[in-house]
Amino acid sequence: MKRLVLFDIDGTLLTTHGRAVRALLAAYGHVYGLDASALDYRMDGKTELQITHELMALAGLTCEQVAARLPEFWRRYAKELERHVSSDTTTVHPGVPEVVRAIQAG
Repeated sequence: MKRLVLFDIDGTLLTTHGRAVRALLAAYGHVYGLDASALDYRMDGKTELQITHELMALAGLTCEQVAARLPEFWRRYAKELERHVSSDTTTVHPGVPEVVRAIQAG
């Protein structure tokens, strides 16, 4: 039997020192034309999809408006992550490599 282990990555396994959030906000600006940085919202513990729907709703978009542009958003977000985040700007938290190896070993 295979086992699936899920983690909240940024802030749990590693930190991008805010760069992943900047990439996310840049993608919102490009795709939805909104500056989501001005909204009072906590992202921790949520998936990007949940964050996107909740933030865009706070900005006044409907679920249908958000969903219609999701394919474009995912492409742009990936580009923004490549632009903002690198191994040089990311710190893996202590103990994470050992935990990942232990999970892989089963």
